[in-house]
Amino acid sequence: SVWLGPALALVVVLLDQATKRWAVSALADGDVTSVVPGYLVFSFVRNTGSAFGMFTGSAPVLAAIAVAVVVLLGYSIMKGNGRIGHPAVLGLLLGGVIGNLIDRVSLGYVVDFIELQWRGHSIWPVFNIADSAITVGAVILAFTMIRDRPDLPVESEVK
Repeated sequence: SVWLGPALALVVVLLDQATKRWAVSALADGDVTSVVPGYLVFSFVRNTGSAFGMFTGSAPVLAAIAVAVVVLLGYSIMKGNGRIGHPAVLGLLLGGVIGNLIDRVSLGYVVDFIELQWRGHSIWPVFNIADSAITVGAVILAFTMIRDRPDLPVESEVK
């Protein structure tokens, strides 16, 4: 259905924003709350960059890129031709981009708070629900594109 992508995007945005509001109110800068000791902690981080802290301090540029991505994904979902991806995958990507865009525009940074650890040592940059949706959507999209790519002719078949 044409509404699957937008519906999933809305769910991602609502979950993302609700959990970020909780993180802002419950966690102080630098505080760490252990959820699963040694493996999962919540720690509030103000991310002024993009994924993995790259492009720190580039909020206006990152916001402009995010708006362009939102337009592209929204168009792809509504067009529904399946060329770029399944509506659910596009919904995950769209919801994640919008969730982080809301933070970037309203706060000037993105709220991150989920930290994965292995035996008490951080193994991944601190992230949020929007980041998770973007990552899952991108991985599924990549696998789908690889799986569905047209077979190239074998060199002996080309003459």
